[in-house]
Amino acid sequence: MFSSRGPLGFLGLLYTPQAIIIGQAILITPLLVSLLYEVFRKAKETYFELALSLGADKWQAFWLMLSEMKYEILSVVLISFNRAIGELGVALIVGGNIRGYTRVMTTAIALELSKGNFQVALVLGLYLFLIVLSISLTVHLIRGLRE
Repeated sequence: MFSSRGPLGFLGLLYTPQAIIIGQAILITPLLVSLLYEVFRKAKETYFELALSLGADKWQAFWLMLSEMKYEILSVVLISFNRAIGELGVALIVGGNIRGYTRVMTTAIALELSKGNFQVALVLGLYLFLIVLSISLTVHLIRGLRE
Protein backbone atom coordinates (compact mmCIF):
# COMPACT_ATOMS: atom_id res chain seq x y z
CA MET A 1 0.00 0.00 0.00
CA PHE A 2 2.75 2.48 0.90
CA SER A 3 5.36 1.45 -1.69
CA SER A 4 5.98 3.74 -4.65
CA ARG A 5 3.83 1.49 -6.87
CA GLY A 6 1.07 1.02 -4.30
CA PRO A 7 -2.20 2.95 -4.09
CA LEU A 8 -0.84 5.25 -1.36
CA GLY A 9 2.68 5.49 -2.80
CA PHE A 10 2.23 9.11 -3.86
CA LEU A 11 2.11 10.07 -0.17
CA GLY A 12 5.70 8.95 0.38
CA LEU A 13 4.92 7.35 3.73
CA LEU A 14 6.97 4.15 3.46
CA TYR A 15 9.62 3.91 6.21
CA THR A 16 8.20 6.80 8.21
CA PRO A 17 6.71 6.97 11.71
CA GLN A 18 3.39 7.96 10.12
CA ALA A 19 3.33 4.67 8.21
CA ILE A 20 3.87 2.79 11.47
CA ILE A 21 0.98 4.66 13.09
CA ILE A 22 -1.34 3.96 10.16
CA GLY A 23 -0.27 0.31 10.03
CA GLN A 24 -0.80 -0.19 13.76
CA ALA A 25 -4.21 1.48 13.55
CA ILE A 26 -5.22 -0.83 10.71
CA LEU A 27 -3.92 -3.83 12.66
CA ILE A 28 -5.73 -3.18 15.95
CA THR A 29 -9.01 -1.79 14.56
CA PRO A 30 -10.65 -5.21 14.10
CA LEU A 31 -9.64 -6.23 17.63
CA LEU A 32 -10.90 -2.96 19.06
CA VAL A 33 -14.21 -3.11 17.18
CA SER A 34 -14.92 -6.74 18.06
CA LEU A 35 -14.19 -6.24 21.76
CA LEU A 36 -16.21 -3.02 21.88
CA TYR A 37 -19.09 -4.78 20.14
CA GLU A 38 -19.15 -7.44 22.85
CA VAL A 39 -18.98 -4.83 25.61
CA PHE A 40 -21.82 -2.79 24.08
CA ARG A 41 -23.94 -5.88 23.41
CA LYS A 42 -23.71 -7.05 27.02
CA ALA A 43 -24.29 -3.55 28.36
CA LYS A 44 -27.34 -3.10 26.16
CA GLU A 45 -28.87 -6.31 27.45
CA THR A 46 -28.06 -5.42 31.06
CA TYR A 47 -28.37 -1.65 31.50
CA PHE A 48 -30.12 -0.18 28.47
CA GLU A 49 -33.13 -2.46 28.56
CA LEU A 50 -33.36 -2.20 32.35
CA ALA A 51 -33.36 1.60 32.19
CA LEU A 52 -36.05 1.56 29.52
CA SER A 53 -38.19 -0.77 31.58
CA LEU A 54 -37.87 1.57 34.57
CA GLY A 55 -39.17 4.53 32.55
CA ALA A 56 -36.07 6.19 31.14
CA ASP A 57 -36.12 7.51 27.61
CA LYS A 58 -33.62 6.25 25.04
CA TRP A 59 -31.04 8.99 25.68
CA GLN A 60 -31.14 8.54 29.43
CA ALA A 61 -30.77 4.79 29.00
CA PHE A 62 -27.87 5.31 26.59
CA TRP A 63 -26.00 7.63 28.98
CA LEU A 64 -26.62 5.24 31.86
CA MET A 65 -25.24 2.39 29.78
CA LEU A 66 -22.14 4.42 28.88
CA SER A 67 -21.50 5.44 32.47
CA GLU A 68 -21.78 1.85 33.64
CA MET A 69 -19.41 0.49 31.03
CA LYS A 70 -16.63 3.09 31.17
CA TYR A 71 -14.19 0.69 32.80
CA GLU A 72 -14.91 -2.02 30.26
CA ILE A 73 -14.25 0.48 27.48
CA LEU A 74 -11.00 1.46 29.19
CA SER A 75 -10.04 -2.21 29.40
CA VAL A 76 -10.70 -2.69 25.68
CA VAL A 77 -8.55 0.34 24.87
CA LEU A 78 -5.81 -1.00 27.11
CA ILE A 79 -5.94 -4.44 25.49
CA SER A 80 -5.68 -2.82 22.05
CA PHE A 81 -2.80 -0.61 23.16
CA ASN A 82 -0.92 -3.57 24.60
CA ARG A 83 -1.43 -5.46 21.33
CA ALA A 84 -0.13 -2.52 19.30
CA ILE A 85 2.88 -1.81 21.47
CA GLY A 86 4.07 -5.41 21.24
CA GLU A 87 3.64 -5.71 17.47
CA LEU A 88 6.79 -6.29 15.44
CA GLY A 89 5.59 -7.09 11.93
CA VAL A 90 3.89 -3.84 11.02
CA ALA A 91 6.65 -1.68 12.45
CA LEU A 92 9.31 -3.63 10.58
CA ILE A 93 7.49 -3.85 7.25
CA VAL A 94 6.23 -0.28 6.85
CA GLY A 95 8.65 1.54 9.12
CA GLY A 96 11.84 -0.36 8.57
CA ASN A 97 14.33 -0.22 11.39
CA ILE A 98 16.00 3.12 10.79
CA ARG A 99 18.10 4.14 13.76
CA GLY A 100 16.84 7.32 15.38
CA TYR A 101 13.82 7.54 13.09
CA THR A 102 11.62 4.45 12.90
CA ARG A 103 13.29 2.06 15.33
CA VAL A 104 10.87 1.03 18.06
CA MET A 105 11.36 -1.35 20.99
CA THR A 106 10.16 -4.43 19.15
CA THR A 107 12.35 -3.82 16.11
CA ALA A 108 15.31 -3.09 18.38
CA ILE A 109 14.72 -6.42 20.14
CA ALA A 110 14.60 -8.22 16.78
CA LEU A 111 17.80 -6.46 15.66
CA GLU A 112 19.67 -7.39 18.82
CA LEU A 113 18.51 -11.00 18.50
CA SER A 114 19.70 -11.17 14.89
CA LYS A 115 23.10 -9.80 15.96
CA GLY A 116 23.32 -12.42 18.70
CA ASN A 117 23.14 -9.91 21.56
CA PHE A 118 20.74 -11.99 23.60
CA GLN A 119 21.36 -10.12 26.85
CA VAL A 120 20.56 -6.74 25.29
CA ALA A 121 17.45 -8.20 23.62
CA LEU A 122 16.36 -9.71 26.92
CA VAL A 123 16.81 -6.40 28.74
CA LEU A 124 14.87 -4.54 26.04
CA GLY A 125 12.12 -7.16 26.23
CA LEU A 126 12.03 -6.77 30.00
CA TYR A 127 11.73 -2.98 29.63
CA LEU A 128 8.88 -3.42 27.18
CA PHE A 129 7.17 -5.82 29.55
CA LEU A 130 7.61 -3.41 32.48
CA ILE A 131 6.17 -0.52 30.47
CA VAL A 132 3.06 -2.51 29.54
CA LEU A 133 2.74 -3.88 33.08
CA SER A 134 3.06 -0.45 34.68
CA ILE A 135 0.41 1.04 32.38
CA SER A 136 -1.93 -1.87 33.07
CA LEU A 137 -1.38 -1.67 36.83
CA THR A 138 -1.90 2.09 36.84
CA VAL A 139 -5.23 1.73 35.04
CA HIS A 140 -6.21 -1.08 37.40
CA LEU A 141 -5.34 1.02 40.46
CA ILE A 142 -7.23 4.04 39.13
CA ARG A 143 -10.23 1.80 38.51
CA GLY A 144 -10.00 0.41 42.04
CA LEU A 145 -9.76 3.88 43.59
CA ARG A 146 -12.78 5.15 41.68
CA GLU A 147 -14.92 2.19 42.69
